[in-house]
Amino acid sequence: MTVALNETAQQAAAKINQQGTTTGVTATARTEVQLTFSAAGNYTLDLTSDGGTAATQSIVFNLPTANDASGLAAAITAFNDKSSKTGVVASLNAAGTGVVLTNSTGNDIRLAFAGVTNSGTVSVSKQSADINGNPVLNTATVLTATSAGAISSAVVSGFFWRKQ
Repeated sequence: MTVALNETAQQAAAKINQQGTTTGVTATARTEVQLTFSAAGNYTLDLTSDGGTAATQSIVFNLPTANDASGLAAAITAFNDKSSKTGVVASLNAAGTGVVLTNSTGNDIRLAFAGVTNSGTVSVSKQSADINGNPVLNTATVLTATSAGAISSAVVSGFFWRKQ
């Protein structure tokens, strides 16, 4: 089995599952990314996932506070309002300090920051899975978008794990 460098976790898991009757191994894919914000303010992010570039959705929200559940609720709502078009669902992280974006099929999540209109930063961190498929936040930050209007983007790939 060969997995190309640019394939999504979903595509890799499908290849593993095609060999499942021979190998006895199957896989599940998922993509998760955590966003944290250093400042309150207005944000505009372009999100692309399941539908490719034609399905890019503009996510616009205002954070009254940057690092607590009540402040992050606006971001979660804005992402979830577009979930039927992107395949990405937003939730609050366990600590209540960040937003977790999940594509449950394992397609890549692409974020482009075209409108950070405050002095804060947005940090994007990839999550992976432990042996049981539970999310684990990677310590490396994929992207940090900073200050007024700087355009930055990141594509976060998924992960897969063996089904027992």
